[in-house]
Amino acid sequence: MNETDHVPHHEPALAPKAISLFAGAGGCSLGFKQAGYQVLFATDIDPDAVATYQQNFPKTPCEQADVRDLTASSLLEKAGLGEGELDVLLGGPPCQGFSSAGGKLGSDPRNSLVTNYVRLLHELRPKWFVMENVEGLLTSGGGLLRSHLDRLHEVRLIASWGAKD
Repeated sequence: MNETDHVPHHEPALAPKAISLFAGAGGCSLGFKQAGYQVLFATDIDPDAVATYQQNFPKTPCEQADVRDLTASSLLEKAGLGEGELDVLLGGPPCQGFSSAGGKLGSDPRNSLVTNYVRLLHELRPKWFVMENVEGLLTSGGGLLRSHLDRLHEVRLIASWGAKD
């Protein structure tokens, strides 16, 4: 399936604009495109995921990059957006270190990627964000994500939060 299959046609200037981190093959991007969003830029650290994303979404720039090296200004530039123009930040940081299936290893170096997603969230200040992950993220490591979400709530970047089954 590529990006033109089953995607409604909306006026590009009116379509909400998104950036996808940890894009993988583009499943989240596909859902948002089908909902009428424009995914303007995507990134993943895995070269095979980037190649697959580019095959699935040839019109959306996708680059191999480590989220720890990304900045808000570089993401906005790659997406062709100015400050305050990003509608939604998509992302699903790796969950192996938080998942019961992955052994909940607090020492897993990928666990820091959640912190970097939240850092970019603070810097980009999109109107909305979607972060897909596992329930263990709320409880592992003394509730690492819980503290980030509380901080986002304090600075009024989110009104409320909760886990969904």
